[in-house]
Amino acid sequence: MTGEAVVPVPDRRTYLTGFGAALVLTVIPFAIVYWALLPAVPALAVIAVAAVAQIVVQLRFFLHIDFKRTPRENLMALFFAGFLILVMVGGSLWIMFDLHYRHRIDATATNRSEGYSVALVSSSGATGDARLERAKRSVATSRNSPTSTVRATAA
Repeated sequence: MTGEAVVPVPDRRTYLTGFGAALVLTVIPFAIVYWALLPAVPALAVIAVAAVAQIVVQLRFFLHIDFKRTPRENLMALFFAGFLILVMVGGSLWIMFDLHYRHRIDATATNRSEGYSVALVSSSGATGDARLERAKRSVATSRNSPTSTVRATAA
């Protein structure tokens, strides 16, 4: 028994302290959102800070992870898991925002006497000729004209 580390057993006070802290860190963001106590950006900041604090409380009081007494291998596994989660969430957000940007079409439609014209403008302000021609062909080959559709729904 001389080579084994003695691990202290957590008492009820540790669990109650963790429960109280977790409860407070849950109620604060809920109250801010439910009663609209802050504008959107400060509310998101408070929620993010409360979420990080909630993670620390869960790790410390319930999983009993301590930088001094927890074995190095367990800490490395925890940091690696956190890194993987960060990469997955960050990569997913990056892909979603990139796809949103790529699929955004600024289209303005005007009804002229000769028919329906579409002007597509990219974010840089240049007209996309190929997309404009495709849009014109798509409108020309459609069975219902936009004016008849609008009149039919308005009636």
